[in-house]
Amino acid sequence: MLFRHTFWGVLLGVCLSWQLWGRWMPLAITRDLFLWGTMGQSSARESDVVFVTVGDEDLSRFAAREALFVDRRVYARVIDRLVTHGVSAIVFDLLFDHPTPLEASADQVLAQSIERSRRVVLARCLVKNPGASVSSLLEPIPLFASKAASMGYVNVNADPDGIIRTVKLSASHRGKLIHHIALEAIIQARKTNPPRVVEEGLVLEGSRSEESLFIPTGSDGRSIVNFSSIPDIPRVPIRELLEPKDRAGFHRALFSGKIVIIGSVSPLLKDRHAYLKNWLTEEKRLEDGAWFITVFLENILSRAFLKNITPSPGFGLALGFVLLALVFAHRPTLQGAGIVVGLSILSWLAAVVLYDQRMILDAFGITLSLGVLYTCPAVVRLTAEKVRLARLTKELSHEIVQVRRELERASEGDKGQKLGQIPDYLDRTFVTRFLPSRYQDLTHLGQGGMGVVFKGYDQELKICVAIKVLSPLIQDNPNSVKRFLLEGRTLKRLTHPGLPKVVDIQQSPLSFFAMEYVDGIPLDMLLSDRAVLSLARALEISRRVALVLGYVHEKGMIHRDIKPSNIMVLADDTVKLLDFGLVHDDDVTAITQSGDVLGTLKYMPPEQFAGSKCTAASDVYSLGVVICQLLTGDVPARQGYLHESPVELLRAHSVPPSVIELLDKCLSLYPDWRPKDGISLAAAIDEAKTRL
Repeated sequence: MLFRHTFWGVLLGVCLSWQLWGRWMPLAITRDLFLWGTMGQSSARESDVVFVTVGDEDLSRFAAREALFVDRRVYARVIDRLVTHGVSAIVFDLLFDHPTPLEASADQVLAQSIERSRRVVLARCLVKNPGASVSSLLEPIPLFASKAASMGYVNVNADPDGIIRTVKLSASHRGKLIHHIALEAIIQARKTNPPRVVEEGLVLEGSRSEESLFIPTGSDGRSIVNFSSIPDIPRVPIRELLEPKDRAGFHRALFSGKIVIIGSVSPLLKDRHAYLKNWLTEEKRLEDGAWFITVFLENILSRAFLKNITPSPGFGLALGFVLLALVFAHRPTLQGAGIVVGLSILSWLAAVVLYDQRMILDAFGITLSLGVLYTCPAVVRLTAEKVRLARLTKELSHEIVQVRRELERASEGDKGQKLGQIPDYLDRTFVTRFLPSRYQDLTHLGQGGMGVVFKGYDQELKICVAIKVLSPLIQDNPNSVKRFLLEGRTLKRLTHPGLPKVVDIQQSPLSFFAMEYVDGIPLDMLLSDRAVLSLARALEISRRVALVLGYVHEKGMIHRDIKPSNIMVLADDTVKLLDFGLVHDDDVTAITQSGDVLGTLKYMPPEQFAGSKCTAASDVYSLGVVICQLLTGDVPARQGYLHESPVELLRAHSVPPSVIELLDKCLSLYPDWRPKDGISLAAAIDEAKTRL
């Protein structure tokens, strides 16, 4: 059964992780997080690109224009001016796919300027036609196309959320390789050869090897754009280039040797795109379409494109997923969570270091996959456990009815079986069926009024445990279940060497809690047949019990059932305090509001016997009775709700006066006359020992 759950959990985790791996969103989140953190950092080097903007203010200066057209003789003048300033390439992010209406001479003037310059790169655009499998290509009119140095497409590729994070610098159109306008601009400016496709990207080879440029691409041919750590790109309104030549010197210094992008920034054209997204607030940063071309150019020239080094889907990755899922499936919950957190932190640290080297590791995708691989086996196990518990609860209800009938018949047959007590054979064969499978090698340790105790081996924690199970016949009694679970939950909250550590609690189908197995002897077994301990040993054991009680009292709790059978003595005489089923905590609603008296009468303080409020001094009273028994083999006689004075009993056994005085205080009628708590009692025992 466990193997089957593990198999399906691992299979589900691997399949989901495989589906999530390599998706755009995890990598986008990783990239956006790093970009938000580095956007304020700009490169100190000078930009190789200048952005000449054409805005509404620039267009309004010219009368001869229509809605989307400006007198193209203006662009001719700009080209001529830029050539005199020594630019290396002029890139138009303006699509001249229609002739100028009513004035063809303007187109002739622009065509002549394009031809004279021998450095103009014109824009073309890939358009996806509805219902067509192949995109059409919008190109400049033949008059311009024939004069241009080259042409490149200006398309930008947004992710499904509308954010531009990558650019595809080469594309195939009708069997022909065409390039992005940014790539064509570099070819013209640097006089490089056409790009050569290699395994991990594109290579632009110059006349010298040091001039070669490598552009990393993914399996889809896209390059991850680095929008941070780029130099400030100058923006010059086009109207400045049309002003008198008194600023020619300034412009020549700005433009000399640069690549110039001429593009519109008019809000009327709505050519603005998002390049960064805050995933928490949905805030987006927008820029003009032509600005993206300048960033692409800077990425190419400064070799700033980010290289994605996240492992691609393959056999090795699948094997890694399977191994991790198996590790998580066979590790305890906390250990598995620790491995996930550790590996996630390492992946993010590695991603930070690699990002500085212009490489990107999908740390969010790794974290997400680790979470899925960890969660799926746990979810499968949890679902299977819920189904199992539902089935067992139904079986238990049926079995309890049968057991009660058998007990009634046994009682009628005068076999000495008390109603409400499970026979030994049912303890071993009946109760164990309803315990989780993680507990193996179960052996019966004992049985009390409320339930059964087993020793077992916890396969998850790899330790021996004592499993205390509530009797199935009182599982339907709410007060009994509350009181039983209160003991387990109380012990789980407490951490002390003198208290057993609870490792598991379950309410249904059978209420139980598992705690560390204590290999010792109950104190009542040491006192069998009225045995007496030596004075030194009795006082030392009592002092250690008082210290444990002191810790319990500091936590605001009262044990209310101190007796020898609830004190376990280990081989070195260290002690473990057991059975917190009657513990009282101010933070817990009282279970005995009806006035029922719970506890062991032989050791019960008078206020508890009378149903009054118990305090830490009440536990001191009970421990005082236990100490008397350790020293004399018996407890003081009880008349009604109060024990007799222990003085005569202790003197008869030659107990030193200092100890008699202490125990007489412990058994005082009034709680204020006793040591106030366990710590005070331990100190009083130490003081009594010094007066021996």
